[in-house]
Amino acid sequence: MKSCVLLLVDDPEAEPASSRLAAETSPETAAALRRAMVEDMLDMLRWSESEVIVCRAPEFDEARCRVWLGDRPLWTQKGKDRSARRANALRRALTIKDFDRALVLDADIPQLDDETVRRALKGLEWNTCVLAPARGGFSLAGFDREGFLPDMFSHVPAEEPDALRRSLNVLEIYRRHPMLLDELAGVACLDDLRRLADNPPRHMARSRALALFRRLAAQ
Repeated sequence: MKSCVLLLVDDPEAEPASSRLAAETSPETAAALRRAMVEDMLDMLRWSESEVIVCRAPEFDEARCRVWLGDRPLWTQKGKDRSARRANALRRALTIKDFDRALVLDADIPQLDDETVRRALKGLEWNTCVLAPARGGFSLAGFDREGFLPDMFSHVPAEEPDALRRSLNVLEIYRRHPMLLDELAGVACLDDLRRLADNPPRHMARSRALALFRRLAAQ
C-alpha cells in the first residue's frame, strides 16, 4: 500500500499567531528555532517508511524554500485557513496522487517519533481515520482513501479551542471511529521546549531545536 506523510511548513520568518517565541527571544532566534524544528522533523521522517512531501504555505516563497530544504517533493498549501489546507493536501494525496493512506501534520511537534508515524499509518489499515490531540485541537490527522472525509475539516476551523471535540462529532455523524494517538501538542513558547529539554524523547538525542534552546538557556 502506498502511504505518504504531508508536512505543513510555514515561512519560519513569520511568527504564527499561536506562538510567543519571538516575544520571549527575538524574531531571529524564533525563526532559527522554527527552522530547527522542521529540520528535526524531516530527519525523523526519513525512518517513517513512507513518502514525505513538504507542503509549503503559499506566502512562503518557493525559491527560498528550496534553497533551505533542497530538492524534495514540494507542494503548495491551498486554502484560506489551516483546516482547508489540511483537507486539500489530503485530497490531493488520496484522490489525485493515488496514495492509499496519508497523514497530514504540523511541523512544530518535535515529540512525534517515527514509531508513532508508522503506528498511525498501520492503524489506517483497519481505521478510516487517525487523530493526535493537541490543546483542544489536533496536530496530526490521517485518512485512508475510501474513508477520507473532507467535511471533518470544512465544518471545524482548526483554530477553534474545541476543534477535536467538534471533529469527533462530525466523524460520529458519518459513523467513523477514529484511532486516537497520545497528545502531540506543538511548540508555542520556550516553556514547551524547556519541558522537552528536561526529559527529551530518545529520538531527540541530536535535536537541533533542543541544542539551540540549551545554548539560549545557558546565556
